[in-house]
Amino acid sequence: MPGSMEHALRAADRLFELASPFAQQLVQQFGPGPAQAELANDLHFVLENIAAAVEFGSSGTVDRALAWWKVRLCAFGVSPAVAEQMPEALLALAAAELDAAALAPLRRLLANAAVYLRFASERAPLGQDPLLAPGTRGAVFLAGALRGDRIAVAAATDGLDASQALALVLEPAQCEVGRMWQNGVLKPPQEHLVTHHVQRLVDDLLARQPVPPAEAPCVALVRAAEDEHGLGQSCLTLHLHGAGLRTRCVGASAVPAAIVPRLVALAPAAVALTCTTARHLRHAQRAIEAIRTDPALARCYVMVGGSMFREVPQLATQLGADGGAVDGATAARQLRQRLLPVLA
Repeated sequence: MPGSMEHALRAADRLFELASPFAQQLVQQFGPGPAQAELANDLHFVLENIAAAVEFGSSGTVDRALAWWKVRLCAFGVSPAVAEQMPEALLALAAAELDAAALAPLRRLLANAAVYLRFASERAPLGQDPLLAPGTRGAVFLAGALRGDRIAVAAATDGLDASQALALVLEPAQCEVGRMWQNGVLKPPQEHLVTHHVQRLVDDLLARQPVPPAEAPCVALVRAAEDEHGLGQSCLTLHLHGAGLRTRCVGASAVPAAIVPRLVALAPAAVALTCTTARHLRHAQRAIEAIRTDPALARCYVMVGGSMFREVPQLATQLGADGGAVDGATAARQLRQRLLPVLA
């Protein structure tokens, strides 16, 4: 392993270990109370994403994490200047724990992030998706889900096939809810309520959607280890079935080598690996490395997906994947074009 890569890996390992105590120290300035505990949890998540960014040398991932943190702080009424001081504050803590060689990759990434952060928005954009404009199905669903109105929720997708329900209603609403929570407009229980309604509808769509024929190409679905977000994989299944592709869920890659025999037995045309946050990147990379080591899977196309690949698309290549997708619809379209080129 080249020296610079070794230093980055050492720094990342140590930053993962220190994410929790660093978060506790950095939020003490906000005073005791419920807000401090919530912000400490949020910052822990941000610091783990920064640790992953150091491992992969990804300035875009650091920028993304700190921009998210700036919006979150402003939602609690904290001055944006406090968020803009985060790179300097984090570097000061890390300097006491890392040697000069391990500190160097973090210092470079934080120097770039400090400039970016000054121009980053203080709020996530709300109400800008035309699919959620007043009177649209998406708006009806979101309003109904927030007040727990099952009749309105069901009516919003009535008459739509699975792909339409996802693209026009469920996925736009879920994204908007995430932005509303980030801005402090929603509390976690409200966010969970909407997610509950989305999951119920997705489960219903899965139960009713026709399964592609046995001769259709099969896509194996794998989650990065420790990634417990199953909703995204359920949505991906609906998109792939709508594109005429069969799916088989292989599970999470907790022990990367353990998924290889299952994949060999399945002999899929492609593997779709979901990775929802940067903290799971190393697990995704290890799963891909394990897949690449088996000659029986040499021709298997490996795609990695998650929202982070919208802002940092080069991460897919860094992980060793053949391609990347930012959402289920994009993944299904790309895989259909590759696996069913005559029909695409």
